Amino acid sequence: MNYKIFFIYCILLFYNILLSADIYSSINSLKNENLFLSNPSPDGNFIAVSNSNYTSLHIASDSRIITVPISTINSFHCKWSPDSKYLLVKRSSYDNKRRRDGLIVIDVNGSVSKVIVEETMENIIPLGWTGANTIHYLLNNSLFTLNVKNKDFEWDSSLLYSIDNKLYEKADNKEPQLLYEAKAMILNLDYTADKNLIAFEVYGHKTIIIK
Repeated sequence: MNYKIFFIYCILLFYNILLSADIYSSINSLKNENLFLSNPSPDGNFIAVSNSNYTSLHIASDSRIITVPISTINSFHCKWSPDSKYLLVKRSSYDNKRRRDGLIVIDVNGSVSKVIVEETMENIIPLGWTGANTIHYLLNNSLFTLNVKNKDFEWDSSLLYSIDNKLYEKADNKEPQLLYEAKAMILNLDYTADKNLIAFEVYGHKTIIIK
């Protein structure tokens, strides 16, 4: 599949989601902001929207739009929970030319539900959820898994993630399985809920689509 065709297909799919959920009118109220990121919830009832700098986060539904009141929000790679009730999202602050990252879970009202990492100078990347309460994230390229209710890890679905030029799948508490090794760093990894279609860019090379 040609990358441009795939991109157009994604845009059309997203547009249809907007219309079917009647959320377009809510997002239209943000027309004065330079919108960039749009992340629909699994149930289609919400869309997380950010600016091009990932320094804002709005949660839109068909009846309202909530602006997350966190000045240090970093919406890059924010991830919805499977039940569409929560978002796993970063916080980033800068002091003396140094960045400090944090990781939190917020609800659909923009309120902090749980602090995962208060603050660290190490790089954090939210990866996603494999159950209603089980989150995964990278901390300096090491995988961390946490159940936010301090229970057993849930594996209702597998986890796909990349580190540098390698694509991994983790389906249970065993070691991750290497799925693909690219020639350069893997960027913009995305996939369908059933993992039957995986797409990502390879830095300086072509887009890869795995069925």
